[in-house]
Amino acid sequence: MSMQIKTYLKYIFYSIALIIPLATIQFLYVYKVSFSDPSTFKLYMIPFTVSVIFGSFIAHTVLLRFQLKQTQKSLIQEAKMASLGHLVKSVAHEINTPAGNTVTLIGVIQGHQKDLKNELQKERPRRDIIEENIKTIDKSLSIMSDSMQEISSLVNSFKTISADTSDDYKEINLNTYLNSLLNTFSAEFNLRHIELSLDNSRSVHIETYPSLLIQVLSQCINNAMHHAFDNSEAAVIDITVEKDEKHAIIKIGDNGKGIDPKHLPKVFDPFTMEKRKKNHVGLGLSMVYNIVTENLKGTIEAYNKKEQGALFVIKIPFSLKV
Repeated sequence: MSMQIKTYLKYIFYSIALIIPLATIQFLYVYKVSFSDPSTFKLYMIPFTVSVIFGSFIAHTVLLRFQLKQTQKSLIQEAKMASLGHLVKSVAHEINTPAGNTVTLIGVIQGHQKDLKNELQKERPRRDIIEENIKTIDKSLSIMSDSMQEISSLVNSFKTISADTSDDYKEINLNTYLNSLLNTFSAEFNLRHIELSLDNSRSVHIETYPSLLIQVLSQCINNAMHHAFDNSEAAVIDITVEKDEKHAIIKIGDNGKGIDPKHLPKVFDPFTMEKRKKNHVGLGLSMVYNIVTENLKGTIEAYNKKEQGALFVIKIPFSLKV
C-alpha cells in the first residue's frame, strides 16, 4: 500500500473515531432521537460523511506539505551542486592560463638549455650568447614560479570551500571564507570586466553551516554578475563585512541598473526574474531566502541604492545554538 493511501486512511480513521461519537451524541441529544428510531441511522451518516471529508482534507494537506518539503530539499541540493559546479568551472578556467604559460615556458627553457649546451661545447664559446640564454632561462623560471604560486593559491582557495560542502556545523572565519570564494570568481570577474570592491577588514567568526553559507554568497554574487549590468562601463560589485552585537552582516551591492521597482517587493519569490527566458530558472534568490531564513536563522533584504544599483543585506547570527 502506498504512503498516500496509508496517510488518507489514517487521518480518515482518526476523524471517524473523533467526530462520529461526539456528533452522534449531539444529534441524539438535540433531536431527542432514540436508537430505536429509524431516522437515527440517517443522522448517524451525517457525522460519518463529515468525518470522511474532513479526514481526507487533512490527509491531502499533510501530503502536500510533505511533497513541498521534499521538492524544496531537492531544489536546494541541486542548487548546491550547481554552485559547486560553477566553482569548479571558474577555478579550472583560472588555472588554465598559468598552467598554459608554464607548459609554454618549459619548452622555451628546453630550447635555450639546448642552445646553451651547444655553445659550451664549442672550442671558444661566446660569453654574450651564454649570458643571454641564462638571462632568458632565469626570466622564464621566475614567470613559472609566479604561475605555480597562483595555481597553488587558487587550489587552496577551492579546497577551503569544497572541503565544507557537507552539512557539518562548525565555527569559521567569515573573512577567510569570503576571500577564498572571491578568488574562485576572479576569472569571471576579469572576463566580464567587473571590478571588485571589498571591505573585509573586520574579523568576524561565526558558528554556522559553511556549505549553505557558500551557496548563499555564490548565488548572490552570480545574481549581481548576470542581472545587474547591461554592457555597463566601470561595472563594480562591492562587498562589505560588518557585525553588530549578535549578527555578522554581509552587504553585496553593485552599481548596475538596480531592481525594477515592480519586482522589488517580490524579488525573493520563485520565477520572478526577467531573464528566465535566457537560461535562468528564476529560483536562485528564492532558495537563498529559504536557506538564510530557515537554515541559517538569519534575514536577507533587497534594496535599490539611492545613487545607482542594488544592495542585498544578509544578517546571520554568530551562533545558531543561542
